Amino acid sequence: MIETCRNVLVTPYESIWVGGPDHDRIPQHGRIIWGRDAKDEFPDRLRDEPASTIEGRYLYGGPLKFHFGHVMVDTIIRLWAFDRSRHDGVVFPCLDMPDPPAWFYEIVAIFGLDRSDVVVVEKPVVFRELEFAEPGSSLKNGPKGWYLDRLKSLPIRLVDDIPGDSLYFGRTHMIRKGTLMGESYFGDLLCRNGFTSVRPEKFDIHVQISMLAKARRIVFTEGSSIYSMELLASTDAELFMIPRRAAGAGLFAPHLTPKASKFAILGDRHAIGRKLNRSRKDRPSSPSFTSRPETILGDLIRHGLVGETPFDARAFRETEERDTATYFS
Repeated sequence: MIETCRNVLVTPYESIWVGGPDHDRIPQHGRIIWGRDAKDEFPDRLRDEPASTIEGRYLYGGPLKFHFGHVMVDTIIRLWAFDRSRHDGVVFPCLDMPDPPAWFYEIVAIFGLDRSDVVVVEKPVVFRELEFAEPGSSLKNGPKGWYLDRLKSLPIRLVDDIPGDSLYFGRTHMIRKGTLMGESYFGDLLCRNGFTSVRPEKFDIHVQISMLAKARRIVFTEGSSIYSMELLASTDAELFMIPRRAAGAGLFAPHLTPKASKFAILGDRHAIGRKLNRSRKDRPSSPSFTSRPETILGDLIRHGLVGETPFDARAFRETEERDTATYFS
């Protein structure tokens, strides 16, 4: 499950998918795998970059991107193999996080890494020995069975003091980073029916995991807020997702279904469309719209998340217009 490679050139990422370790010298699983395909590339010209050499034996971590979701699905999935008696450190080629924030060190500490173990690659470097562990999980595939057993042994500090047993992880507080326009309509309805609106990023990683482990029901808008689940082997919580794109189910279901007591998509995901963002590009930060908002309410009622209530089309459209104006302001 671990392969040792020698004289491996590692470069920083020059864009989100370009860079990292030289693909000619590493196993296929050392690349960024989404589904059946490798998402990244390593252009030939990067091999001509001047590089220093580092002796010793290191473990390859993964891409270092300033994005919680990418860290959870692309970066920590090989850290199960870290062994201080064997490795001089863990290598993370950098895109835009040369000085990782505290939350990154909180996460890798769960796998036994200290700050001194983290080797951030900002310039091309050749590592004499670089070990590549099989990823325990990958996007669109979810966790492997053996990896779930590994997760059970992580030293996570579960706490009892969580905001409630019915939690709502929304995105309206970060609306310009992309959400479903009109989400506020459903968020307000959930809060009137006993849910507590939570911003997980305001809590340390152990509290975030505790919420997922100990809450009874969690409704979240498709996005990174749920990715703390990558550190948990299982939960009795029921999870419900408000989608932001039709394909969202294929990204999240493989990761959540094996772990949660229940996972369901709310509404007709095929009615979701994503429009161009403020830069006229289709990106994760783009605003999403649904042509059938009443199906989201229908599923909220069907799953017992809110009481019987008629869909107010006028109120939803006003909320959608307000969210849209805020997004484009």
